[in-house]
Amino acid sequence: MESEFVVCNTDQGTEEEPQYTHLDQNEFSHRRHKKQQEKDIVICECKYDEHDPESACGEWCLNVLTSMECTPGCCPCGVYCKNQRFQKCEYAKTKVFKTEGCGWGLLANENIKAGQFIIEYCGEVISWKEAKKRSQAYEIEGLRDAFIIYLNASESIDATVKGSLARFINHSCQPNCETRKWNVLGEIRVGIFAKQDILVGTELAYDYNFGWYGGATVRCLCGAPSCSGFLGAKSHGFQDDNASSQGSGVGSDTAMDSTTQSSTREANMSTRGSEVDLECVMDYTSEFTTYEIFKSRDSMMLWACEAGKRNGFVVVTVRSDLGGKSLKPRVTLGCERGGKLKVHKDRFDKDGKQRCGTGSKKCGCPFTLKGEKLATDDGWMLKVVCGVHNHALTEPLEGHSYAGKLSEEETSLLIDLSKSFVRPKDILKKLKQRDSLNVTTIRTIYNARQRRGVKEKAGRSQMEQLLCKLNEHNYLEWHRSCPISESVLDLFWAHPVSLALLRVFPTVLMMDCTFKTNRYHYLLLEVVGVTSTNMTFSVAFVFLDSEKEDNYVWALSRLRDVMDRCAMPNVIVTDKDLELIRAVEMVFPSARHLLCKWHINKNVLAKCRNLFGSKEKWDRFIMKWNVLVTSPTEEVYIQELAVLQSEFSNYTEVLEYVTNTLLNPFKDRFVSAWTDMIMHYGNVASNRAESAHYMLKRQLGLSQGNFEGSFEKIHALLELQHTDIKASFEKCLTVVRHRSWPSEFEHLRGVVSTFALDKVLSQFNLATAIGVNDLHCGCIIRRTHGLPCAHEIAKYKGDCRPIPLESLDPHWRKLHMSPPSDPINDTMDVNEFPELELLQYFVKTSTDNRLMRRKRVRELAPSLETLVEVLNQGSSPEHEVN
Repeated sequence: MESEFVVCNTDQGTEEEPQYTHLDQNEFSHRRHKKQQEKDIVICECKYDEHDPESACGEWCLNVLTSMECTPGCCPCGVYCKNQRFQKCEYAKTKVFKTEGCGWGLLANENIKAGQFIIEYCGEVISWKEAKKRSQAYEIEGLRDAFIIYLNASESIDATVKGSLARFINHSCQPNCETRKWNVLGEIRVGIFAKQDILVGTELAYDYNFGWYGGATVRCLCGAPSCSGFLGAKSHGFQDDNASSQGSGVGSDTAMDSTTQSSTREANMSTRGSEVDLECVMDYTSEFTTYEIFKSRDSMMLWACEAGKRNGFVVVTVRSDLGGKSLKPRVTLGCERGGKLKVHKDRFDKDGKQRCGTGSKKCGCPFTLKGEKLATDDGWMLKVVCGVHNHALTEPLEGHSYAGKLSEEETSLLIDLSKSFVRPKDILKKLKQRDSLNVTTIRTIYNARQRRGVKEKAGRSQMEQLLCKLNEHNYLEWHRSCPISESVLDLFWAHPVSLALLRVFPTVLMMDCTFKTNRYHYLLLEVVGVTSTNMTFSVAFVFLDSEKEDNYVWALSRLRDVMDRCAMPNVIVTDKDLELIRAVEMVFPSARHLLCKWHINKNVLAKCRNLFGSKEKWDRFIMKWNVLVTSPTEEVYIQELAVLQSEFSNYTEVLEYVTNTLLNPFKDRFVSAWTDMIMHYGNVASNRAESAHYMLKRQLGLSQGNFEGSFEKIHALLELQHTDIKASFEKCLTVVRHRSWPSEFEHLRGVVSTFALDKVLSQFNLATAIGVNDLHCGCIIRRTHGLPCAHEIAKYKGDCRPIPLESLDPHWRKLHMSPPSDPINDTMDVNEFPELELLQYFVKTSTDNRLMRRKRVRELAPSLETLVEVLNQGSSPEHEVN
């Protein structure tokens, strides 16, 4: 807050009276005023007692002990809090007066007790670079006294033009005041405190505590008995922990806030031969001077690293010694820019010239800390050997690899998020949200993920890693290898829970092949089933080297093997892949094969749409085509086919395609007149597999992933899928709907899936209109779903009896994941393994037979399998619908 100009005379040998603007609080020219975050509020444990006024936040207050003012509204003492002196401007009474030979000064206008807060040093808060520019400008103007003090590693307070009355306090080599830094609502502020009892009328003074390059040139006029005669002549720097503010003088080429002559010489020697300017030298001794006893070495190093971050540089471990019989453990810390550049041969090309793009952070920074373990206990102490830096400091630490190093907690979080397939940029965002001071970059995240992957692989190839993962999660796995290269060609794998679901719901299976799921161009065949709650579950996955009939036959044979001792599928739905169709007919000859109607319609769209001249004609054709495909009987089908051929007789190419390619060879596999005679539970399209593919590809992301990455994402998808299926079963068993079921459903509630109940309810609503005549009913839902149709329900209603549970197909009554027990398998002795007798034959057989047997046995060992990356395998052959 500004007021009128106040005239102040300083002794500079002229009669000019410089003006300044009075401030009651700091002004910020390069940034906004900080706002205290809720997480940074520290609430003390003081309790105000009205009978003891001194109980309100006194010298033993937790915040007072840590030089932090209480936050209004949060202090337990409320309005009686005595630890808000900066905020309430509770200053001592002072008076500006004209001294003899020292310009203006400030004296006490009342008695002041030792330790009492006198006044705040206010001014313009500016950056360190701006402070340096102003010092040079003041020197050019001939102003020898600049009221600039050090605030923190990157900021200073300039009270030359704008400031509080504290700017008039003079220097003394035997001061009665001192400066202290306090944290006030998130901002660091400087206050003047009494070092001793001060009587009214006594001039206030504190030690400016700064040094000059080139020797002491300004005469000190304090008159103290121990006065050295010159400002900055004694090399004491910031050795006093209470002297936390520093003055900045003007009148030499390089005036620094706090740098002794000895540290200057050391900095000169350390920067010799480098491009570091001596004007960048700064002393941070006070920031690292501490008398705290740290409980462990790690806590001490953590404190030093955090202090370095706050001041704009990175503290690293230079050397560490565990100690011996007669030596104490110790550790040496330094700046990351300490040391010298080591010249390596790989930095130079063949001509001996240094390669472009190479460099080093090393500039010989002398900053050094030493930590030692105490002899009496496990505590550690930290000492400042040299607090000087010979380089400019940067406030943002992004890009400093050591500063961005992940902690153990952050590394653990990264691993957990990576397992959940969170993208690196989102992981980085999460780390930034958890810690506002985190300076990790996206490259650090990628490197950490890479190191984790290398550690997990332990030198194994991609296929070896995949097989180990399958074994780790108890997957059932089969593979076959190329007899020449011994690389894996096809790989079949299935989750144990998926196999349990298959044994419970084996009736209908859907299969579809997808491409572009891995960098090796292997096809991925997925087999899915459907539960009683109408949810899709993945049965098995197969990586195929190609989509030939032999590959499909091998894959389906493995599927048949896992279905040993359980029912075989009655219906298998695929797209119009002729190789896959022939494999299905060969491996599952008793199953009815259906073609996906969705793929059929997509093929018609792709082949015929461009052959029509107008949209109206095309819409008419597709409408008649859908009527033909959904024909309820063969007679209706013949009639609708004749109408289609008559109406579109001019489109011979279209009729030839739909007749010769689709209808004649496959009409019984997708036309309703034939498919409505099969128990398929409503699954006449492989869109369930397509939907599963869509979710899988969305989970996989890019098509250039490896096998291990694909497995991790597929495994996570399966785990979620199984959880959802279990939840659907539990919901059918326990959840009671608000809408009451008809009384005819009393035997079905809680034992049949709600999906089936909804289907039966729709037939129940039609029963009154249709009656008991089966000709009017059609009984389609009975044949396709195994559920009571409308005319059956009409009979039950007429007889006033509930719908029997046995009238529903057993498929809808299975609300569990446990396969039926097999008495043969239950009584089998696992110790009976006649195949072990082959070992005796192996010992007695010839060498050639042993080699052949050895190759077969090696296929059982995942660690021996290799994978040849097929970089030029080419794209897979195109189907009409992939």
